[in-house]
Amino acid sequence: MAELTLTTFLPLDGVMQAPGGPGEDESGGLPHGGWLVPHADADRGRTMVEIFGQADALLLGRGTYDIYAAYWPRVTGPADLIVVKLNSLPKFIASRTWSSFDGDNSARVGDVVKEAGELSLD
Repeated sequence: MAELTLTTFLPLDGVMQAPGGPGEDESGGLPHGGWLVPHADADRGRTMVEIFGQADALLLGRGTYDIYAAYWPRVTGPADLIVVKLNSLPKFIASRTWSSFDGDNSARVGDVVKEAGELSLD
C-alpha cells in the first residue's frame, strides 16, 4: 500500500494558489500568483530538496499537472536536485476526463479516494 504525504505552500491567509509566478493560475478570480518566489531563501531550497529526495512518485490534480507540464519538463539542469526529481518521478494524475498525458512517465488516476492507496511503483 502506498504512503501519501502532502506537501503544499500555504500562506497565512490560507489561499493555496500558484506560488510560482504571476498569471500562473488565476482561477477563481484570484490575482495573487507568484507570492512565494520573492520570499524564497536557502532554507526553503534545502527543505524542498529534502522533501523531493524522499518522494517515489507525485500525485497531482489535473489543474496542477497542467501547470507542471507547461513549465518543468522544459527546465533542465543535472545539478538541480529538484529539477531532476520532478522530471524523473512517476506522476499519477487525478482526472475523471483525461486518459493520456504527455509522455513524461504519467498515468491517470480516475477515482483518487478509491485508487490512491493502491498505487504501485512496480
